[in-house]
Amino acid sequence: MPARDRLVPPFQGGRLWGWLGPIVVALFGAILRFDHLARPKAVAFDETYYAKDGLSLLKYGVERTFLGSEGDPIADRRLVAGRNDLWVTCTPDNLDPCALYVAH
Repeated sequence: MPARDRLVPPFQGGRLWGWLGPIVVALFGAILRFDHLARPKAVAFDETYYAKDGLSLLKYGVERTFLGSEGDPIADRRLVAGRNDLWVTCTPDNLDPCALYVAH
């Protein structure tokens, strides 16, 4: 028996279902994921930190503290609305409130 036949067994149910099954599952997952992607209703957990921190890195070169708190996510609402004024404003003589010192 050739090594290829031992290492790569035939698909269960034939080659058609071996390709068609995963493609159908991937398309179903894509529809669920991409439907209404451009119109978010809320900011999900990973987006609440990573999107704002990434935007801060692009805009300022460092991570900055964003507006609001867990109970009142001002920055999340502004981000969903398409605004990018998400961060605490500081003066040059008092930069302490703007810096993000703790990793999430």
